[in-house]
Amino acid sequence: MSPPSSWFTEGYMRQAIQVGKVISLSHPQPSKWRILMVLREHDDQKYETAKDPSYASLELSCIEVEGHHRRSMMRIIMQVPPVPGGFITYYAWQAVPGIRLGDYTGKAPQFWTLDKEEREKIRIAFRQIYSEITFIGIWPDSAAAANLVWNSETETLTWVGFWNCRAAQPYPWGDWRLPSFDFVKSPDGSWTDPDWNGDTSKWQY
Repeated sequence: MSPPSSWFTEGYMRQAIQVGKVISLSHPQPSKWRILMVLREHDDQKYETAKDPSYASLELSCIEVEGHHRRSMMRIIMQVPPVPGGFITYYAWQAVPGIRLGDYTGKAPQFWTLDKEEREKIRIAFRQIYSEITFIGIWPDSAAAANLVWNSETETLTWVGFWNCRAAQPYPWGDWRLPSFDFVKSPDGSWTDPDWNGDTSKWQY
C-alpha cells in the first residue's frame, strides 16, 4: 500500500481538520471542540494477510467551544485506505497541566531550559513514577521524555501520550534510565554498553 503524504490531507478530511474548525462529539455527552493546532500523524500499515486493518491517526490540540472552555487533546483514528464500512473514531481527553519535557526526536529540550534545582526534582520524580509503572507490570512502547509532563506547581510528573504498552516485570531502578530520557548528558554513551560499570562521573546534570 502506497500512502499519500498524509492520509488526513486527502478528500473530505482535509477541510475537517483545519485550524479553527469545530468537531462535534456525541459521547459520553454532546460536546464541541475547536481545533487550535494540528500536532502529529501516525500510521500503521498492515500486511495483506494481517488480521487487523491498517489505520492512520492524527493528534490535535483543541478547546471546548461551550461550557468550561477546557483545553483538550484529540486523536482521530481511521481505517486506511478509506473503504465502505470502514471505521473512523474520535477521542478527546483533558490536557495534563504542565510542560511536556521532550519532543519526538527522543531529546528533552524543555527539560534543559529549567534551572538545575528543578531538573533534579524532575529526576527524583522520574525515579518514583518509573517504579510505579513497572510495579503494575507495564512499560510504554518507545517511551521517551515526550511522554512526560512536569507540573512545577504541584511538582508532579505524569505519563502522557504513549500509543501502546507492553508487559514488563518490576525492575530495579538503574541510573542508565536518565540518559535514555535525555535527563542527563553522557558524553561517551558508555551507559548503553551491557557491561557498563556504572561510572557517572562525566555526566552533565
